Amino acid sequence: MIRRRGRNHPQRNDSVGEDPDRRTGIPSGEAATSVTPALRTASQRKGRLNYFLLLALVVLVVLLAQWRPTSTGPSARSAGSRNPNLSGQYPAGRAITPLPPPDLTKLSKQNRERFLAIQEAIRHAWGAYRYNVLLNGRPYGDDVNTHSGKGEFWLHHAATLYDSLDTLFLASLMDQYEEAVQAVLTSRPVAGMEGAWRPTKIFEYSIRVTAGLLGAYSVSADPRLLVAAQESADAVLAGAFRWSPTPLPRMYDVLAPTSLRLLSPLSCVHQIYSFFYRWGRDRFTEEHHINSLAGVGSFAVEYSFLTLATGQDRYRSASNAIFQWLVHKSPLRPDGMFPSVWNVMDGQPRNGGGTGFSSGADSFYEYLLKAPLLAGCERGAPECDDVAHQMLTVYRGIAEKSIPLHTATAGGKRYPTDESSYHHLLCFLPGLLALDGTLQDISLAKELVEGCHATYRQSQTGLGPETARIRRDSVTNVDARYQLRPEHVESLFVLYRKTGDPVYQEMAWEIFTALMAHCRTSRGFTSLSDVDDQAPAGQTGEMPSYFLAETLKYLLLVFGPEDYVDLKDFVFTTEAHPLRKLASASVT
Repeated sequence: MIRRRGRNHPQRNDSVGEDPDRRTGIPSGEAATSVTPALRTASQRKGRLNYFLLLALVVLVVLLAQWRPTSTGPSARSAGSRNPNLSGQYPAGRAITPLPPPDLTKLSKQNRERFLAIQEAIRHAWGAYRYNVLLNGRPYGDDVNTHSGKGEFWLHHAATLYDSLDTLFLASLMDQYEEAVQAVLTSRPVAGMEGAWRPTKIFEYSIRVTAGLLGAYSVSADPRLLVAAQESADAVLAGAFRWSPTPLPRMYDVLAPTSLRLLSPLSCVHQIYSFFYRWGRDRFTEEHHINSLAGVGSFAVEYSFLTLATGQDRYRSASNAIFQWLVHKSPLRPDGMFPSVWNVMDGQPRNGGGTGFSSGADSFYEYLLKAPLLAGCERGAPECDDVAHQMLTVYRGIAEKSIPLHTATAGGKRYPTDESSYHHLLCFLPGLLALDGTLQDISLAKELVEGCHATYRQSQTGLGPETARIRRDSVTNVDARYQLRPEHVESLFVLYRKTGDPVYQEMAWEIFTALMAHCRTSRGFTSLSDVDDQAPAGQTGEMPSYFLAETLKYLLLVFGPEDYVDLKDFVFTTEAHPLRKLASASVT
């Protein structure tokens, strides 16, 4: 790909080689000095016309350079209810229908009561965002602060709105779901422009906006959401991917809301702005040259699903190219791990970036397994394509050689660690190990989930810290905040579904009970500054979008019917958005 640099336009000199008198029609000599003001004005108008023609040419060149085919997809249908007649049609002829509501009669009295209690918590958390953000009009905040009752902006793309769609659907809160879908569909062009002037963090945008739309489409079969997801992915491909000289995408880029008409005035202005932003960024700065392993390598699940759903290979091709590049450029290590920091400009790993499974790397390793599972590559399945098979091989090598090394033991419990430190983020590893399903993996998963839960049980609030120091006989909190994180309940959900052991339901209920006691407020839910501080003063007011997207969703599903969002038919993205296994014959 040729990088776009500035063009050197020769200075215009309209008088070169011409007789000025001939151009104006005035006789030479004395008459030339008597050019009337009107004629001077006409000449100036001609100069301005030439200038605007040149500007129009520049605009046209920029638009052609930036143009991407508009998304094609199913036509719009009525809004997403559980209407079985509402279906999304795939180019290959396969259709999906909305996921039916959970049959709560299958549940015990206790589990039904727990399911309904968590459903009510979802209603309460969503109500906080709806009342304090959505009803106050655009621009929509990404999160809501439950102390101030105001929206908080960090992604500038209404993160909680997109992250909550499939959670509301799965909780059978259909009035709230349909209101949220309408907010998405009616505000996308304008809301997209509100965030279009700021560089967007591509990883966060993809796992929340694109994946949120895909998850909602996957459970509701509303094809308008698939079209919107495709538009969001096309904006990323046209920005962060296209403007990188390697297959590795930039960490940030300005994203045009592609639902706008190509030649609309607002779109033209944005195209010019984004062109000169990128040109100036690369010519005069070194901004966004570096990206994390998760930042470059967490597109495989969403983009593979998009290709399966639309029949358009550009999404899977882009994510496959990333994986193949990383495999080719990574230094060979006995444990199979990848460097955690990369320079996207030359495609090389950054010296001193280190390796590990926690922040900046986690979802890359997660997708090494989940992307092949989405493609139907179960153990021994012949359907695996070459790249999916290679990903699965790399993952299983890491699961066998590296994950057991990233653990530490204290007081008879085994904890997931990076460099001898426990991180709450690492509590996704037990669920990942259990998802692949070997007896050895499940055995280790059970040990690690017990360790994660021990950090909850030892605190005064019954909630787990961000990080802790693991010593032979002790576990000491280093960062004692509780940030409503989902990783531990995610693993409890997967282990319960894989083993059927009710002990994982009881662990999940302990966490939910603690959440209700220490984090619920009249305005939603709040993070805590210290898991050993039970005073209300320790409540920070932060309610991140992933709390609705992941934490409450996994808690709900732990107590739902076991065939509700069956892991045989769905793969959850790193932000817990459920995507159907379209390559699997069991999906209808």
